[in-house]
Amino acid sequence: MIKITLDTNLLIELFDLKIEPRSIPDIGLILRHAFDQQTIDLKITTTVAEDLTGDKDKARAAALSLRVDSTFSVLGAGYVTSNLLPEDEIERKNFLELKKVLFPNLLDSDKRYRNKVNDVHHLHRHIRARRDVFVTNDSDILKKNADLKTAFATIVMSPSECAEYLTALETSSQYPRKKHVGRADYFSPKLSDEVRFDFTNNDKKFTIGTGDLIFETSWSECGADKMYAYNDAGSIEALAVAEGVSKFKEVREFQFYDSTSRVRKVTKDKDVLILKNSKGFFAAIKITDIQSRSREGDRNELAFQYVIQPNGTSIFKGLLT
Repeated sequence: MIKITLDTNLLIELFDLKIEPRSIPDIGLILRHAFDQQTIDLKITTTVAEDLTGDKDKARAAALSLRVDSTFSVLGAGYVTSNLLPEDEIERKNFLELKKVLFPNLLDSDKRYRNKVNDVHHLHRHIRARRDVFVTNDSDILKKNADLKTAFATIVMSPSECAEYLTALETSSQYPRKKHVGRADYFSPKLSDEVRFDFTNNDKKFTIGTGDLIFETSWSECGADKMYAYNDAGSIEALAVAEGVSKFKEVREFQFYDSTSRVRKVTKDKDVLILKNSKGFFAAIKITDIQSRSREGDRNELAFQYVIQPNGTSIFKGLLT
C-alpha cells in the first residue's frame, strides 16, 4: 500500500472557510482513495494546533483542529517543532542536511524563519517514517523535488500531481502484460517477499508485483552459486547488478550501475539484481539459494528475496535489509 503524507497546510486550506481553496478536486480524489477505496495509507504531518502555533485567531485554530485532527492520523505527534532540533544525534544530522537542501541560505533574521524551519520539520517527519509521497502546495519544497529524490529518496508532489499518480495506478489494469494463470508458485503480488520456484518450468519466469509495479523475471542456470538474469520480458526495460552488495539498503541509484546488457550474472548472497520496469519503477532481488539436478541437487529450485520500491526511486533504504 502506498504511504502518502499530506502537508497539514493542505487540510487547513480545505477546511478553513476564510481561505479560497486551490486544490479541492485533487485533495478530494486523494481522500477518496484513503477513506472510500482504502487503497492508500494517508497521514498528515502534524496537528493543526502545532501548525497554527502563534496564530492570533484562537477560535479559528480551535475550529480547524476539531475538523481536521478528529479525521486524520497524525505523523509524529508530539515531535519537536519551531527552531528546536531533534534530540537524537543521527536525526539531528539528517534534519540539518534536509534544512540545507530546502533552504541553503536561510538566516535567523529571515522574517519567515520559523515557518521555513517548521516546513523542514514536516518533511523530516515524513522521511524518518519512511513514507512514499509527500503532498504539498509549498513551492519552496516542490521546486526541490529532484534534490530531495537524490539525497533522501523522497518524492514530493503537488495535489494535482498526486491525483494524476493515483489515477494512473487505479487504471493500471490497462498495463500490457500476460496475466498469470495456473500455479501460484510462479507469481507473488506483494511489494516484498521471499520466493522459491523451479527455474526450469514456466518458461523460466517468475512474476513479482502487479499493475504498474509488475516485474517478470527471467532466469537460467549459470553455476553452483550463480544465475543468469534476462531483460527479455515486455515489462522489463533494463537490469543491472550491484556487485559485492549483500544488503538492499546498500544499493546505490540505478544510473550508477551498467544496464546496457540483455543478460546479467548474479551471485548468490553476494550481488543484488536491480530491475527497472517499463513504467519506470524499480525492484531489487537477492538470490538466497540455488539447487540444481545438474549439480547433484535433488531438485531444480531458485530462491530469492525481493523488494519493490513504489515511490519511483531506485533507493531501497528502510524497505528491507
